[in-house]
Amino acid sequence: MNRLLGEVNSLAAHISEGRLFERLDISVYEGLDREIREEINALINAALLPYQFMAEKIRVISTGEIPDRIEEEFSGAFEDTRNNLNQCIDAINLLVSDGLLLTKAMEDGRLDIRTDAGRHQASSVQSSRALIVLLMR
Repeated sequence: MNRLLGEVNSLAAHISEGRLFERLDISVYEGLDREIREEINALINAALLPYQFMAEKIRVISTGEIPDRIEEEFSGAFEDTRNNLNQCIDAINLLVSDGLLLTKAMEDGRLDIRTDAGRHQASSVQSSRALIVLLMR
């Protein structure tokens, strides 16, 4: 039991350091010792895989690309995070769409074209208004 506790403590330290792919080595164990380690590894996967999936979506956004909405379903706090990330993706798509609409209208000399700022949330409304002012100059 002391050996398992030492392995778990070491694993916890690695994960705390951001080494999220670390797992307990099950290859040298059999029976109950192996099963316990497999369950600990499964617990870590259950917690970290949704996080890693969503972190990849955020990475894509950070490169200037807009990923598709996340259709996979999660549970609990992961579902809340998925919903928040989807809301972010929707807000970015709407802002880009309105920006493209206004740019095209300006190119066509249609300075009467406006977007509905009410469709945007909080700071994106200010960004939309700033974009409109900029494009109307």
